[in-house]
Order: sequence, then C-alpha cells, then structure tokens
Amino acid sequence: MLGDLELHQVQRLETEGDQLLVAHRVPGLEGDFLQGLGRRGGRIALTGVAAGAASREDLKALRGKFLAAEPLAFVSDIATATQVDQVVIEEMEVRELAGKPTRYEYAFALREYTPAPVEETEQPSVDPLTPPDDDIDGDLGTLVVDVTVEGDPGFDFGRLRVTVDGTAEDGSSFSRTLSNRNGNVWTEEDLPAGSYTVRVALGEEG
Repeated sequence: MLGDLELHQVQRLETEGDQLLVAHRVPGLEGDFLQGLGRRGGRIALTGVAAGAASREDLKALRGKFLAAEPLAFVSDIATATQVDQVVIEEMEVRELAGKPTRYEYAFALREYTPAPVEETEQPSVDPLTPPDDDIDGDLGTLVVDVTVEGDPGFDFGRLRVTVDGTAEDGSSFSRTLSNRNGNVWTEEDLPAGSYTVRVALGEEG
C-alpha cells in the first residue's frame, strides 16, 4: 500500500539504507575514531503495474501528494523489516499502456519521511522589564546641581547660594533658590520641564 493505492503487481522493489559515521582523528595515535550518528533516511525504488477502474484516480491523487510533498503511509513486508512506515515521493513516473485500458506502468522513488524536531524554547533567565509607573508625571523632573571648588578641598559649601531661573514649557516664568543641600550637591524635585539657568554665588544659604 502506498497511500490509498494498492500495489498488487509490484515487479521490482529495492531499498537503500546508510549509517551516518563521522571519523575523528586521535592525536598521537594511528587510526581514527568512528562516531555513529544514527541511520540516514532510507530510500525505496519500486516499479509495477496498476490496473482497474480506480487506478487512474488513485494515481492522480498520488501525483497531487507528490507535488505537495506530503508524507504517505507505506506498508509492505520489506518496508516493515526496515522500519519504514511513512515516505515522501521523490520521483514519480507513470505510463499508460497502449491498447490496454485502465492499465498503467509506474515507477516510484520513495524517501523515508522524518518529521522535523519539535522546536524548543527557553525561558529568559532575567526578569522582564518592569512596566513604567503610571503615576510618574512626564512633565516634572528632578534637578541635581553638583558644585566643585578647585584648589580648596576644605571649602564651606554652606556659604554658597544656588538659584534657578528660566521659563517652563507652558510659558510661565520660574525662579527659585535651592535649599535642599547634601554636601556640595543641591537637588530640586518636581521641577517643571523647561529651559533654565543655574547660578552659584557666595552668600547666605537658602
């Protein structure tokens, strides 16, 4: 049986099967180490005659599967011995015999069908990115002013006065003296987006 076609008058059937062997050289020794990689997909060649009213439609259906490269069930005594149960038609030849209606000679070259391996997916080893906080206001930010006095490592930054002046994106004027200081760093939170100028001068803090 090849698909739905009963092969009653098979005249020749040949099988081919190879083992996959890879030779590895052994450093410092003579000879090679042979590694077996299993069996290559078998190949079956057969010829015969199909006859009967249904043979034409069966051969037509087989040609459709041949063009689509669809796997077919293949049942025979010799195929069972070689553990081949599904094949793909590699080559197909059909000839109608003159003067003999509903009688066709065929020749098939079949290749053992091996399904593709199941794709394996790995879960990422890192946690997915944390989605942004919806409560964050994209129009506000934090200003950080880092002041350095060269040549005077003991400078008292409490003597400095840091001011911010500019225009917010909505066009309003903004002016503020920064009071939140940690050492030589001043910060101002919830500063509206805009264009600003920072000035640092000696004077009383805050």
